[in-house]
Amino acid sequence: MPLGLLFTLALLPLLLLGPLLSRWPQLLLFWLGASLVAFLAYAIDKRRARLGQWRIPEKWLQLLAAVGGWSGALLGQQYCRHKTRKLRFQIPFWIIGLVQWLLMADWGWLGGIYSQRLWQTVISWGL
Repeated sequence: MPLGLLFTLALLPLLLLGPLLSRWPQLLLFWLGASLVAFLAYAIDKRRARLGQWRIPEKWLQLLAAVGGWSGALLGQQYCRHKTRKLRFQIPFWIIGLVQWLLMADWGWLGGIYSQRLWQTVISWGL
C-alpha cells in the first residue's frame, strides 16, 4: 500500500471525529491507546509466527480493530507485513474500518442522526 494512502486511512478518524475532539478530548486518548495496542498485537503475532510460537487468534486481532484500534491495526499490518494477503481476514477487517468511518462521520459531523435511528430500529426488533 502506498505510504501516503496508508497514513491517510490511518489518520482519517482524526478528521471524522474532529468536531467532537474539542468537547471530548478523551476520544483522542482512547483512539491513540486502542491503536497502539492493536499495532503491538500485530507486531507480537508476527514475531510469534516467525518463531513458531503460540499465536494471537485472528478473532482477537479483529476485535482490537473493532473496538477502536483499526488505525493501529492497519499500520501494524503494513509495517510488519502481517495478514495483508489473507482474504478471509482482510474482508472483515475492511468492513470494520468502513463501518467505523461511517459511524465517526455520523457522530462527528451529523450529530449522530443516523446512528440513533439505526439503534432505535435495532431496539424495536428486540435484539
